[in-house]
Amino acid sequence: MTGGRGASLALHVDPPETSYAESGGLSIAYQTLGDEGRDLVFIPSFVSNLELAWDWPPLAAFYLAFTSFARLILFDKRGTGLSDRVKKLPGIEERMDDLRAVMDAAGAQEAAVVGVSEGAPLAISFAAAFPERVTHLVLYGPLPKASRTDDYPWAETAEWWEAVIERFEQRWGSPDYMEADVAWRAPSEQHNESFVRWWAQYRRLGASPGAAADLARMNSQIDVRDLLPQITVPTTVIMRTDDRVISVDHGRYVAENIPGARYVELPGEDHLPFVGDASALVSAIAEAVGAPTPVVVDPSLVESPNETEFDHRIAQLLSTRERDVMRWVARGKTNQQIAAALYVSESTVRKHLQNSYRKLDVTSRTTALARLNGSLAP
Repeated sequence: MTGGRGASLALHVDPPETSYAESGGLSIAYQTLGDEGRDLVFIPSFVSNLELAWDWPPLAAFYLAFTSFARLILFDKRGTGLSDRVKKLPGIEERMDDLRAVMDAAGAQEAAVVGVSEGAPLAISFAAAFPERVTHLVLYGPLPKASRTDDYPWAETAEWWEAVIERFEQRWGSPDYMEADVAWRAPSEQHNESFVRWWAQYRRLGASPGAAADLARMNSQIDVRDLLPQITVPTTVIMRTDDRVISVDHGRYVAENIPGARYVELPGEDHLPFVGDASALVSAIAEAVGAPTPVVVDPSLVESPNETEFDHRIAQLLSTRERDVMRWVARGKTNQQIAAALYVSESTVRKHLQNSYRKLDVTSRTTALARLNGSLAP
C-alpha cells in the first residue's frame, strides 16, 4: 500500500436514511453516507438488506470506513432487500438501468464503481456500456462466468447450480443451511453464534426462498467474458488467496483480460468482504481509486450506547428468544417480518410478545419499549 494517513473513524452515528430511485416502474432502495469529494457506488453480492446491515457492527464499520475518502452510495438490487420484488428475472439491461437510476437520484454524474462477487458482472457491464460515468472500476472476488465449460474449467458445473437452486427452494434461511453457508462464505465466523444468527436474518430479509432460487438460476447464466477487453476505465481486481467461494482463477482471468488492469491478491479465506482483514481490503480499494491509505476498519467504534443499555435491560428481564423478538419490535418490524427474520411462525412471535408483556407488566409494544428504554417507571 502507498503511504498516507491512517483513517480510524469515530463511528457513533445513526444509520443513513433509506431513499428510493424510480427505475422501470420499480422502487430501488439506496442510501448515501459521507461527504468526501469522490463518489463511490458499492454493488453488493447476491442479496442484501440496507437497513439490517447496520445491525452488525463489523459490516457497519466496513461501510463507514469508506467515508474517510468517498461519499458512499449503497443500494439493494431489484428483487432483494428493501427494493421492489419482481415477478420475472431481471436482465442485465434492467439492472444497469437500476444502477444508473440510483446514481442519478443520488446526484452522482460519475463515480468509482465497486462490484463484489455476483455484483462484479453488473459493474463490468456498466463500465463497458457507460465508461463516461465510471471513474474507476474495482472488482472484488469477481465472477465473470458462472458455469463450467471446456474453455473455463474453474467455474461450477451445471449439476452444482441445480443443487444450489433446490437447496434454496427447500432450505433457504434454515439454521442448518445458514451454518453451512457461513462456514463456506465466512469461515472466520463459523463458530460465532451471534454472526450466524444475524447472517440468517440478513439473508431471509434479503430475499425469499423463491427469489433466492430465481437469482441463482440467473447467476448460473452469467458470462461477461466478451466485455472484459472493452473496459477502458482504470481497473483493479482484488482477490483473497484462499477464497472458498470464488477462486483466484476467476480474478486472475479478469485481470488478464481487461486492458491495463491491476491485480491485487490479499491473504485470507473469507469471501464476505467485511469478514477477515477488512482493513486491508478497504485500503486496497482506497488505493485503487487514488485515495490515501491505509484505512482502518474498527467495529468497536460502531457500538451504540443506547443499544447497549437497551440490551442490558432486556437481558435482565427476558429470555433469549423474547429478547430477539423485542429487538425486532424496537426496529418497528411487524409480527410477519419478525417471524421471517427469526425463522419461526407468527403464532410463536405472538406468544413471545405475550410473555414479554406479562414480565414487563405492560399491554402493548409501545409501553414495552418505553419500559425497556427506561422511560416508563416499573
